[in-house]
Amino acid sequence: MTFDPGTRDDGERPHGTRLTQAAAAAGDDRNYPLNCWYVAATSDEVGQAIIGRRLLDLGVAMYRTRTGEVVAFEDRCPHRAFPLSTGRLDGDHVVCGYHGFSFDPSGRCVAVPSQEHVPYGARLHMLPVQERPPYVWVWLGEPARSVLRAPEDVAWLDDRAWTVCGGVIDVTANYLLLHENFADVTHVPFVHPEVSPRALQTAAPALEIELAETAVWYSRNYPAAPLAEWQSSTTGLPEGEYEQRESGTFVSPALWVDAWEVFEPDPLSGAPRSYAIRFAQAVTPVSPTASRLIWRLGRNFATDVGWVTASLQTLFAEYYGRVASLTEEVQYTIDLGGRWAEFNVSADAAALQVRRIVTGMLEEEGVEVGRPLRSPGAAR
Repeated sequence: MTFDPGTRDDGERPHGTRLTQAAAAAGDDRNYPLNCWYVAATSDEVGQAIIGRRLLDLGVAMYRTRTGEVVAFEDRCPHRAFPLSTGRLDGDHVVCGYHGFSFDPSGRCVAVPSQEHVPYGARLHMLPVQERPPYVWVWLGEPARSVLRAPEDVAWLDDRAWTVCGGVIDVTANYLLLHENFADVTHVPFVHPEVSPRALQTAAPALEIELAETAVWYSRNYPAAPLAEWQSSTTGLPEGEYEQRESGTFVSPALWVDAWEVFEPDPLSGAPRSYAIRFAQAVTPVSPTASRLIWRLGRNFATDVGWVTASLQTLFAEYYGRVASLTEEVQYTIDLGGRWAEFNVSADAAALQVRRIVTGMLEEEGVEVGRPLRSPGAAR
């Protein structure tokens, strides 16, 4: 894939240039689709100062105008490739820290200190951006396609019926390794025993899977079992056995949403009350071997009890730290020995569907997928 640095008569880059530029930045190693909304930051991270991020192996800069609008663009001055995130704002104008060129929120160059006139067509490479609190979403693929697909809706994170905590982790591993971790919780009793519900410590029931063109839903119902200590203490449920339900959704390459529910039968009606915890896991590829994970945990019980929030924050910050360590170990092993052919089991059903969806999205973008994998013992 090549990059044409030319401009059209109206000063805009030719159609599709941003896609080829982002693809060229990632090289042939990328396994993340570009035509997708990704979380570039949380809403509270973007203010009236320029911040720089690396997304999909491309530098991205953002700021918030005085009217509250978020502006996103390639973190590179079109004059001499200086990172604009090291510059400053003059009102709503971005001022480059190298030669002082000034750009308005539309990306148009409005001032060059060394001369009176501004070169024709001088402008920033703007990126489609949408803010849906708590996330700021950026599109690095073909700009025209961004209007055909909206960022993912996680409105419950801003719903007063849910109390939310969370954090951010930089992970030295490919983003798909994180999605595959979220797709199969049968490893939890072995590597996160302090988090694992007791229902997971027996043979897991079969997954129920539903598919769409670019999404996967799965669920699993567990027979009545005792609660883990942290479940008992945070829900306040008395000792006993409770039916539980696990569900997960690969919403897009940028987002995985999970839920774990404990059901308490109403003594009068018999209708079950759900004590639910939801997890929103925004996964943003930084490069082919690095990712940024923004996790949020919401609950619909004990919503005004501070110590419950603090307890869950501590417990799951440790949990996601261990998720990061596990996926980094897998990435390190792959870096050393390459990808080998793997065998799969029934618990991998959702993860295999995720791979299928991502492969289809990449092939649509013209990325060759499916390099042959070596088998253990094969000549190196």
